Amino acid sequence: MSNSDFPRMRYSDVEEIAVLGTAAVPATIDDLTNGGLADVVTAEGTPACQTSSLNIQGCKQLDIFIDITANPVAASKLFVKVRFSGKESPDTSVVRDWGYIQIDDVDSATGVSTVMEYLVEIDLDAVNGVAGPAGAERRYCLRIQQISGRHASAIVWTDVALVEGVVYFMRQGGSM
Repeated sequence: MSNSDFPRMRYSDVEEIAVLGTAAVPATIDDLTNGGLADVVTAEGTPACQTSSLNIQGCKQLDIFIDITANPVAASKLFVKVRFSGKESPDTSVVRDWGYIQIDDVDSATGVSTVMEYLVEIDLDAVNGVAGPAGAERRYCLRIQQISGRHASAIVWTDVALVEGVVYFMRQGGSM
């Protein structure tokens, strides 16, 4: 059978899939003890910050929905780092099983590009820079259009304790 005749999987979910709990969205350990900004390296190694993985083979993009159901502290931020794996069965707790989306960071003076990992920061107390009601429930959606590998997962955390919510993935169609 030639490659072009090989049957290919297609994914387009009709319902979102919960990938990170129903309780508190974790704050990193450094946050809780030092009160500073969230530490991405600590979050990557914290099991409570790691979503379960989802097979994305054959899909074109990934929607990530985050329902914030409790936000009792003002000036809180939510962070999301999407990661991909080409392994057959990646372990969500093994950092080296996952690769993160790399984006260009072009120095305007030299034109030299270095890469940095794509990190989404959401201000939970403002909507496009306009202060909203503190502690408001809200749903956020991120769309990742550059799908890589075979599995997707994410690291999700906040910079304060007691923020609650649920993270969902939804694979959006297409074929390979």
